[in-house]
Amino acid sequence: MRNLSYGRLNGRERGNGNSGGFIMWLLRPSRLVPIIIILTVVPLCTHYFLSKIELLQATSEAYHAERRLLLDLHDPFGDLSEYKCENLKGRIQELLNIKTSVSNELRDLEQRRLQLQESIAAATTRIDSLKQEENHIKTELERLKSSVEQAILAQKELFEKNMPQIAAPKRIRANHEDSIFNPLSPNHAIEMCRMHNCFDYSRCSVLSGFPIYFYDVDKYHTSADIEIFVKTTVKQALGYNPHITNDPDEACVFIALIGENLRSGYDKKILETNLHSLSHWNGDGRNHVLLNFGRTFYSRDIFTGVNTGHALIVQSHFSFAQYRPNFDFIAPPLLGLPGGDVWHNLPPIIPAKRKYLLSFQGELPPLRPYIDSGQLPLDGTDGLRDEAMLVDELDKLQQTPTDDLFLLQFSCRGSGGYGDLSEWQICDTETTRTDILALRRQGRFVWEKYFGSTQAVLDSIMAVLRERLSIPPMPAPQEPSPSVFNESFEPLRTDAIIPDPDTDENLGPIEPPFPSVSYSRNYSAPLYNGYELWNEWGDPFRLYPNYPDDPILPSEAKFSGSQLGFRPINGGAGGSGKEFSENLGGNSPREQFTIVMLTYEREQVLLNSLARLYGLPYLNKVIVVWNSPRLPSEDIRWPDIKVPVQVIRAERNSLNNRFLPYSEIETEAVLSVDDDAHLRHDEIVFGFRVWREERDRVVGFPGRFHAWDLNFGGWLYNSNYSCELSMVLTGAAFFHKYYSYVYSHVMPQAIRDKVDEYMNCEDIAMNFLVSHYTRRPPVKVTSRWTFRCPGCPVSLSEDDSHFTERHKCINFFTQVYGYNPLLNTQYRVDSVLFKTRLPHDKQKCFKFI
Repeated sequence: MRNLSYGRLNGRERGNGNSGGFIMWLLRPSRLVPIIIILTVVPLCTHYFLSKIELLQATSEAYHAERRLLLDLHDPFGDLSEYKCENLKGRIQELLNIKTSVSNELRDLEQRRLQLQESIAAATTRIDSLKQEENHIKTELERLKSSVEQAILAQKELFEKNMPQIAAPKRIRANHEDSIFNPLSPNHAIEMCRMHNCFDYSRCSVLSGFPIYFYDVDKYHTSADIEIFVKTTVKQALGYNPHITNDPDEACVFIALIGENLRSGYDKKILETNLHSLSHWNGDGRNHVLLNFGRTFYSRDIFTGVNTGHALIVQSHFSFAQYRPNFDFIAPPLLGLPGGDVWHNLPPIIPAKRKYLLSFQGELPPLRPYIDSGQLPLDGTDGLRDEAMLVDELDKLQQTPTDDLFLLQFSCRGSGGYGDLSEWQICDTETTRTDILALRRQGRFVWEKYFGSTQAVLDSIMAVLRERLSIPPMPAPQEPSPSVFNESFEPLRTDAIIPDPDTDENLGPIEPPFPSVSYSRNYSAPLYNGYELWNEWGDPFRLYPNYPDDPILPSEAKFSGSQLGFRPINGGAGGSGKEFSENLGGNSPREQFTIVMLTYEREQVLLNSLARLYGLPYLNKVIVVWNSPRLPSEDIRWPDIKVPVQVIRAERNSLNNRFLPYSEIETEAVLSVDDDAHLRHDEIVFGFRVWREERDRVVGFPGRFHAWDLNFGGWLYNSNYSCELSMVLTGAAFFHKYYSYVYSHVMPQAIRDKVDEYMNCEDIAMNFLVSHYTRRPPVKVTSRWTFRCPGCPVSLSEDDSHFTERHKCINFFTQVYGYNPLLNTQYRVDSVLFKTRLPHDKQKCFKFI
């Protein structure tokens, strides 16, 4: 096989027999490897030696050329020209200079490199040190947090141990199997009914909310011929009452409306039958209220001869024998409007015109005999002659014909007076009450709250009955606080840029947010921790915690919150210097406030204002009222100021949104701030301290005043600097949350409508409201700032019509209230050591000046 193979190969290489034999010799395995090595190594060696020879030749030529050049330079007889020689020398010198410069730069760079390496090493060491310090601080912070949590837990356990919570009583529902309630003995008639023996208190628990069930007049025909006005307005007014329920099983009181045109015995018999057939009459009419709002003469005898059982009767006319004291109600006839604001049907309170130009009713007891006899006392009779001569001149003035009237009476004529017997005594007569403005205000208040409309009359009756049952009023309505963000959206956060402190003083502790203390012990009205208010008629009454305002009973008005105080009954321990600045003290040692900030499409201005609130003591939370229909951008980075920031979506663009009683406001103190206002932290804390002493007033920084236009008449708004003021702008002011409720639900709707019409004047409206309720001016505190925002977009106050609208607002609000309640003041609050150079720990006390 081997020969055959080679034969085939030889056949292909035909004609080369000798070379074929040589090839066969070369292809032997023993000779093939050396041949491959020789063929590879020999060319490489040859190429190497040839490259060396060329390099040696080039080096030799360069050496000889450089030698010739040097010889030519030193040879004065060389063939080089003098010009070429000088040019060459300059070139060489230039190269040497460049070499020197490059060397210097290299040395500088090397030095810089070494310095940077040293700086990097130092920074690295510093970073490692800071990391260690950070870990140490984190560890210490976690330890402190754990200690605080343990302390809070221990405090809670101690509180629960010493102050156990008393559970509220459960709500009692009616039992249909109850027997007829008749605590009256057989010998007592229905005329002996009183609340304690004819009213079933078991249906009206203290937490029941005072539910009322109204028998629909279209379904239950208790009587015929109910006047359309009475039927319509009563049904409408009760529909607005928050106590109305559609479930009779939970009702505390049942109301039935009776017709007013019953005269014959037959009609009364039908009335009695209809009453006893009411679905929840229960045999004796317990807890029923029969309304007879008559508008005619015939309504006075409607229940005479009718068995009304244990039901309470409400009507305008009672006979002496028919009326049951502290059980029945004497109600005014329905002569007013169905409901709503009644101010436009009332005469203005001012101007308070007098009938008499001058009036005096009094007597001087030692002078009485001489006045009766008409003779002057003798000279030297203890000055009586001078007094008698004065009386004589005044008598002549009264008898002088003139357009002015005088009422001068120098004898009380048996009615008696009061005062020192040796001095003039004022007669105790009705005509001496000449304070017309105060009497008109009181009369207007009574009419608006009690008699002015069907709704006012019904609300008054229900409030009085609720007070008889000792049921607290319903909580003041809270405004929902919907967020501008979806529940699934988490807004972006960024660390707030910590501003330089406005002062090196300690303004107070930075505490976690906590709400105002709620009153949860019981539903009684204790005397301690209450507050005393002198109302507009000079009568003192108290305000108790956790009770919303009852607009029906002004003499028993109650504010929501824990300690809304006007005049604290109990005093508190104070402090001085450092202790004062670090603690609030007073009657509420721990208290915080909520900032409400109104904004409209000024995102960057808003974010800057929020960032400045970082580290503000006593701040509970910030509520941003987003008045724009355009929602904020999702990429906004909200500053983290370490307290909650709630961005609430407003239903519409209205300045009234500033004063809505939002449910997110959990503190009594509210600081209303414009989004472009710049307040220092020490100013805010100082204003908060002042408000705690004047909780019923508006306490703020920029003051304004009003004045009467002597040329054209009417009130004018003035923002010039003045020595007195009557308003404080709510763009930077503290007020109690209670006033948010009154502004939004009690103040006449016409005022809020005017604010929306002008997109202006909400601050004037709040000042009118508070001054009307308290009859006291606002309080201005000292500030070191200007109420401007450089660089901010044009605000509403920059409009040319701004002041014109505010003039109109004051005059319109005066028309609504019937008078102008704003009061001027020259009162301002400063720190007691304001601008006084004292040691740091002795500053921060304040007083009123």
